[in-house]
Amino acid sequence: AGQFVLDAVYHPLETALLRAVRDRGGVAIDGLEMLCAQAARQQELWLGRRPDVALMRAAALGELAKSQQ
Repeated sequence: AGQFVLDAVYHPLETALLRAVRDRGGVAIDGLEMLCAQAARQQELWLGRRPDVALMRAAALGELAKSQQ
């Protein structure tokens, strides 16, 4: 417990590091979450509007799924 990990890897989405942290009761943020948060903040800074991060994540997950076929 008390662990907090941000993993920059988004393929695979669930890494051994994230599993280990979660198994020990820690908080683990996957690389796709980080990528979407960064992209959303950049869009907000550049364009003055915050996109729907959940929609961005869903679209990214769809593209990742296609690449695995």
